[in-house]
Amino acid sequence: DERDAAAELAASAEGPLRDVVVDAACDRALGVDRLPPRRPVAPTVAEVSTFVTSAESVALSKDLKKRGWSFVGPTTMYAFMQSMGLVNDHHAGCFVHEAAEKARKRIRIG
Repeated sequence: DERDAAAELAASAEGPLRDVVVDAACDRALGVDRLPPRRPVAPTVAEVSTFVTSAESVALSKDLKKRGWSFVGPTTMYAFMQSMGLVNDHHAGCFVHEAAEKARKRIRIG
C-alpha cells in the first residue's frame, strides 16, 4: 500500500525497519538484547492453534502504526515474526520443532 511505502521512506531516516522489528522482538525497551526464550513448556496441540498474537507482536504493531504503517495489526505481525523465525511455537512433537529452535538461536541480534 502507498501509505506503508511512504511510512517506510519516512522511517528510514530513523534507521532500518530491521531494527524496529528486532527491537520489538527483543523488547529492547527493557534492556533485553536477545530473542525471548522459547516457551518454558512446549505447547499442546490445542494451545498452538490459539497462538495469534504475543506481547512482542502487539508492541511491534503499535510502533509501526505510530510510524504511519497500516495493515500491521498484532496478528499480522505475529505471523510475520513466525515467518522470520523470531518465534518458535511448534508443538514439541512436531518434526520441525527442534530444527526451528536451532535456526532461531542462530538469528543475529544487533
